[in-house]
Amino acid sequence: MKSEKCYKENKYGGLVIFLLICFGLTWTYDFLVIRNISMIKDVKLSAVLSSVGMYFPLIAHLLTRKILKEKNSPFGHKSMMLGINRKCTKWLIFAIIMPFVYTEIGDWLLIAVYPNILLSKNLCMSFGITTVSVLLNLLKKIVMALAFSLVAIGEESGFRGYMMPRLMQIMSIRKAIIVGGVIWGVWHIPLICMGYNFGTDYDGFPYVGMVMMIFNCMCAGCILTMITIKTESIWPATIMHAINNSRPGLIYNYFNPYEMSKINSIHMALISQIPICILGITCFLLCFRRNSKK
Repeated sequence: MKSEKCYKENKYGGLVIFLLICFGLTWTYDFLVIRNISMIKDVKLSAVLSSVGMYFPLIAHLLTRKILKEKNSPFGHKSMMLGINRKCTKWLIFAIIMPFVYTEIGDWLLIAVYPNILLSKNLCMSFGITTVSVLLNLLKKIVMALAFSLVAIGEESGFRGYMMPRLMQIMSIRKAIIVGGVIWGVWHIPLICMGYNFGTDYDGFPYVGMVMMIFNCMCAGCILTMITIKTESIWPATIMHAINNSRPGLIYNYFNPYEMSKINSIHMALISQIPICILGITCFLLCFRRNSKK
């Protein structure tokens, strides 16, 4: 009984230490660096500095394991889940394809509501947009997304690799998904307050944006957690996260930037995010049945 109690206390302690380090490092960096990043004229340096914050969950993960003297092995039970096994194959395919599917559907929903955002044939010609250029751009995005996985692993190692397993030891999977999604969304709040993701020109700024981000993180987190549980690896979730952040899709290349600038950013997000929200809720209802461990 005594050892079981100590183990439970360690679960709470590990989670608290991880969150304190993760939020402390990230929010300090956001307010000191990201807030002033627009003043940096070097585009490449700005891109690097913008990506640094994604590594803080990984750093918090490693520091927490070091503080609590937990196993730091990359593979096996209660590890950092860096292994690749046979289970990963189909989920890697799922992770690569699904962001394109739900993004494309979301873009067509935008066209259905705002038909003027689609460029005419004449404007496509004047902008030099052709089928070949669109396909080349798509290939470029896939390559960039795979490279970006080396950055996205920072968030996935922390939130799916450390936080979610501890939450699922403390509460049911469904509750852990909700709580984990809220935590992940709140982690983004400084960026929302700075206008990232939704801008600043919308009613209820920044609070509406905060709610949107938290809900989106709950839906996306459900999908990413499901993939991680099924594969016992963070790599498929990392790749899906990276591709999602690269803004995949084909029809988006034919959008009119001028017409898009007229649309309220929150309205646009509400419509375009419908498919991923439906996918997340479906995973929540079907894949994480009550009392289910897998």
